[in-house]
Amino acid sequence: MRLMHRTSAAIPEELDKLYAVVRGSPAANALSEAKKAFQGQDYAEALRLVRETGELYRQTHLRILRQDPQSPDFTPEDSKKISAKQAKIQDVLERFDALVHRLEKMAKLLPEQSPVPATRKFQPAAKPRPAAPAAEVGETPAPVKPVKKPDVALIDTGSFTQLQTAVQETGLVPNADAVGFVRDHEFREGKHQEAFDRIEGLFIHLRAASEQRAQRLRREELDFRGGVLKMSPKAWLLKQQRETAQTQKIDRALRYFARVLDGLRITMTSSDP
Repeated sequence: MRLMHRTSAAIPEELDKLYAVVRGSPAANALSEAKKAFQGQDYAEALRLVRETGELYRQTHLRILRQDPQSPDFTPEDSKKISAKQAKIQDVLERFDALVHRLEKMAKLLPEQSPVPATRKFQPAAKPRPAAPAAEVGETPAPVKPVKKPDVALIDTGSFTQLQTAVQETGLVPNADAVGFVRDHEFREGKHQEAFDRIEGLFIHLRAASEQRAQRLRREELDFRGGVLKMSPKAWLLKQQRETAQTQKIDRALRYFARVLDGLRITMTSSDP
């Protein structure tokens, strides 16, 4: 927990520094929103905003990044200026990548939880009150107010259906249909612990696959920048757009997982004697 606290404390400062770099551009507002989301512990939203802002910054400076400072078309002074600009842009991109990597860890340490309406939040059992003194003869006893049981119906079969669809769209979990099986068997039969265990197993599988994919994308990014990955700028941009859309689907599935797991956990807690 101490390590996480130290990491958290530096992220708002880094967001402020990146904001100063891109101030005046369309990306600046997104970084302000990312800071607000982070301070509100909505790490998944902060991750999305920082990732998209970094990609927008990269696309904005593609023309400069594609220039060859060693080209004979440039004078020595121009080549020096281009090299300096490219170094500055690369430094900013690396800072974006590092921040994305840190936010990915935070989003997985504390998965985003869907807000629960105030009328449906789980309430702890009320402490027993001492018995009221017996009423005097002829005195009308005070009416006893019925104790309202907490409403713990945070999830239903529809929650599992939404989760199954989201998991299938990621393409990273081959047995996504298992979510529907848990919905139609363990959950319907009230076996909430068994349902929780099976859904948690699928969640861990998706999270591991997501981390492996993120590592692969970072390697491809480095290979492309270093010229190892031969791809035209247009093809690379299209690939980045596809990967961004896929990442959004994965983040959405992880949020649905968190919602269902939280609902099952609360249901099990409320049903304990």
